[in-house]
Amino acid sequence: LTKDAVFCMIIVVASNYVTAYNDVEFSLEGYAWAGVNVASNIAYLLTLRRCLSDNYDSVQLALHSTLVSSMLIVPISVVHGDFPSLMYSLLETS
Repeated sequence: LTKDAVFCMIIVVASNYVTAYNDVEFSLEGYAWAGVNVASNIAYLLTLRRCLSDNYDSVQLALHSTLVSSMLIVPISVVHGDFPSLMYSLLETS
């Protein structure tokens, strides 16, 4: 492990302690979302590592990032009923 990797791991652990210390009430839903966030970040980083090892250019990496995030955003927005407003905002900005 490099010094930078160890430093980043220390920051992640420290942030977890700060969060736990300031947690006023236990929320299973909040901890579940935190777990989903961690799993999503790990999956994204693993797929990004695969892309970086194949020497893709910046446009291809941006497209990959957009597709990966869309696979998470679209189902969640459909479940919560936000999909029509999401589509409206996308069409408005283009």
